[in-house]
Amino acid sequence: MSEALDLALFVQHRDGTAHMDLAVEGVACAACIRKIEGSLKQLPGIVDARLNFTNRRLAVDWSDNELAAADVIAALEDIGYPAHPFQPEQAETDEA
Repeated sequence: MSEALDLALFVQHRDGTAHMDLAVEGVACAACIRKIEGSLKQLPGIVDARLNFTNRRLAVDWSDNELAAADVIAALEDIGYPAHPFQPEQAETDEA
């Protein structure tokens, strides 16, 4: 599932788990949230996945040794939701 993306700059590591914040495209309703969170939580290694509807940001945690960040993004794309690492500095620049 993993492709050759280097997402290391966007992943935070803590006590055997990894965390990444993603901007998710195409989120339009509560059913989208259920689909995204539910699909990710079914993946082996996912510890938690929480999507904020208002800002379309997904916080995802997984076991470091079971998944790679690219696997998470690929899983989202497989269910129809393109995603990319959320960069707060870039978002501020885009708004200005």
